[in-house]
Amino acid sequence: MPRFTTATLLLAACTLTPGCAGPSNSSSTTPTPAPASAAADLPAVAFVGHNSKVSSPRFVLIRDAAAWAALWAEHTATPPGYGALARHSVPAVDFTRFMVVGVFLGSATNTDGCEAHSITAEADTLRIRYTLSTFQTSAPPGQGDSGVSTTPFGLWVIERSDKPVSFELGRHGLKNSPLTFTPVHRLTP
Repeated sequence: MPRFTTATLLLAACTLTPGCAGPSNSSSTTPTPAPASAAADLPAVAFVGHNSKVSSPRFVLIRDAAAWAALWAEHTATPPGYGALARHSVPAVDFTRFMVVGVFLGSATNTDGCEAHSITAEADTLRIRYTLSTFQTSAPPGQGDSGVSTTPFGLWVIERSDKPVSFELGRHGLKNSPLTFTPVHRLTP
């Protein structure tokens, strides 16, 4: 069986990867910048789940590390540095470039979390559109299904802005109908 060196494998991988072997005349390998008019983005990082320790509904706007650490400790119900190798520590965020926005739903049923749909910077507002990730449960015949109790949340690390933040919840009407968004909360800096 022939032996391949690391350099041979890297060279083979590089020649199979478009754009790795140098400039190409093909327009398909040339990166195309996003159009300047593209206004909607997604968060840089998303923390989404069904089990927050924040039990009451609220919207958050975090612009500094101290407030972020306090919120994370409340959300996870763990003191700073808890656990082996401090693996439950607050995630690092560069607050000179980013901020954290989010929603805690409090007590809910059959909801996995809040997912960011789009983030749009408008002239005077930063619009956060989100949807709920839900699931269906069923009980054996003759028994009522009360669902699964959850405390869903969505926390999103986004580019820093001094604009007010408007949260809009997206919902589907009938099956296969488009999402419609309704303003649900506004935070001002």
